[in-house]
Amino acid sequence: MLKWHKKIMKTVMDKFNLSTYDMAIIAYLEGILTAVIIYEFIL
Repeated sequence: MLKWHKKIMKTVMDKFNLSTYDMAIIAYLEGILTAVIIYEFIL
C-alpha cells in the first residue's frame, strides 16, 4: 500500500511539476478546508 501511494504521489508531482513543499502546503490547506466544512455543516 505504501509503495502504491508513493508511486501515485510521484506521478502527480511530476505531472503538475510540484515539489514536496508544494504538496505539504496543499495537504495543509486541504486539512483546514475539511475542518471548516465539518465545523460549519456537521457540528
